[in-house]
Amino acid sequence: MQKRKLRIFVIVPWPLSLYIEKQKGLVGSSEYNLLSGLVNKGHEVHFIMPDSDKTIDSKKFNGIHIHEFRRPSSVPILSFFSFIFFGLLDALKIVKEYSKPDVFYGANIAAILSYILGKIHRKPNITRVFGTMLVPYLSHPLGMLRRERVEEFLVFKTPCNYMIITDDGTKGNEVAKMLKVQEYKVKFWRNGVDLAQPFDKRKFKRTLNISVDTKIIIVVCRLERWKGVYRIIEAMPNIVARYEKAILLIIGDGEERASLEELSSKLVMGKFIRFLGSVQHNDVLKYLSIADVFASLQDYSNISLSLMEAMMNGVPIVVSDSGTTGGVIKNGENGLLLPHDDLKGFPSAIINLLENKRLRAKVADGAKDYAIKHFMTWDKRIGMEIDLIESLCEEVDE
Repeated sequence: MQKRKLRIFVIVPWPLSLYIEKQKGLVGSSEYNLLSGLVNKGHEVHFIMPDSDKTIDSKKFNGIHIHEFRRPSSVPILSFFSFIFFGLLDALKIVKEYSKPDVFYGANIAAILSYILGKIHRKPNITRVFGTMLVPYLSHPLGMLRRERVEEFLVFKTPCNYMIITDDGTKGNEVAKMLKVQEYKVKFWRNGVDLAQPFDKRKFKRTLNISVDTKIIIVVCRLERWKGVYRIIEAMPNIVARYEKAILLIIGDGEERASLEELSSKLVMGKFIRFLGSVQHNDVLKYLSIADVFASLQDYSNISLSLMEAMMNGVPIVVSDSGTTGGVIKNGENGLLLPHDDLKGFPSAIINLLENKRLRAKVADGAKDYAIKHFMTWDKRIGMEIDLIESLCEEVDE
């Protein structure tokens, strides 16, 4: 039976500028994969976000209706309330212009907004959680007093028809259980993974002015303190002292970039470290394909989308065992796994991989084998989410 065309409101708390700062941009984001997947299925999609200083060329991008509302206050205590207030006003205007949607879909703190709108219009709402930082704080109430933690707590406690949580190693399923989200509502899914298309790797390295025999260490993440990029930069003097033909490529942007560049300069590592900033998704896959080592020393988890893509593309991995990273990376089999509370061995692990071709090949093959067996394509992953949305709307229709 032909499914009817749905009108879907997807609301996020991040402005377009943040997507551009991310290493993959809007088109490379999981949100965009869902939006474009819904459009391809014939549904009408409205993407609602706070405004930014980045100009949107078109209010309809690849079939997606894009709407911006007044930016929330920069004063922390007011930002939440201004986000809800202005977001609600704008969403109500969009409903008036385009007619009532079939479902509201809210990411992170926007879940509260989608719930309110759902109650007003008597429509279902879905909460989308992209990982969590609550695990260390739930047993330490004082740590929960920070605004970010309170907002996360409220997201998990906001009523919804379904809650889709990214399985990124930060134990979002455990948080949902501890905060008494009904088990049938929780969909705990990993992101999908893309494979790089064939291209001339030697030519690509030449365009980057990197010699063929230079070994590339790569980091791909948003530049925030908890991502731990400073730890990798601090290790570079020890690495290049032993292996001079090595270079660290850092893909991504964020609030920590200036301090990380300053740290690199202080360590006199300018020759060995390059900050590439935001890079389009297809190019990220190219960079991963020419890398000799993928490194990640993040505090909450290292099972990021970039790590999964590195594994799928056969890149040797060196990571710390934070979150549930140890459930994916097996030391010496599909990567090198270090204790997160003792990273003294990180430079040695990198050097070992750079110098040992046989070990690089072993963990690279192990990573790819694991990825093929355990990860899914974006088409399959987004298909699961679209099926969930369509089924929910069918239930409401009955």
